[in-house]
Amino acid sequence: MPPTMKQKALCVLVVDDNEDQARSLSMLLENSGYDSHACHNSQDCMELIDRLQPDVVLLDLGMPGVTGYEIAEVIKGEDDLQHVRIFAVTGHGLPLDRIQTKLIGFDGHFLKPVDFEDLEICLKAIQDQIE
Repeated sequence: MPPTMKQKALCVLVVDDNEDQARSLSMLLENSGYDSHACHNSQDCMELIDRLQPDVVLLDLGMPGVTGYEIAEVIKGEDDLQHVRIFAVTGHGLPLDRIQTKLIGFDGHFLKPVDFEDLEICLKAIQDQIE
């Protein structure tokens, strides 16, 4: 459910090296009333996080170069980014993958293709906590 008129839309950053998947998920979020942005590599990701200060980052784990795990560790290590909620959106769904994301500090773990209704439930809960 999108935010109401008096609520500030959650800012969501979608990070995935698959440009089509990132754009598609970002468009779904935008159409649902979220302030959504997409990027496709770690450098752009960190620049957008610094500039946008998003509420939520949806992060692919298996990106080339700097992985989603490493990006999450950087985010979790920055004092001014402690408010950012991080969710894995990935094809990595083994129990060990889920344990690793939990240990790093991810707030959740979604398998691709993401169930958009489940994602919206999480985003709505975050929206409610922010208010």
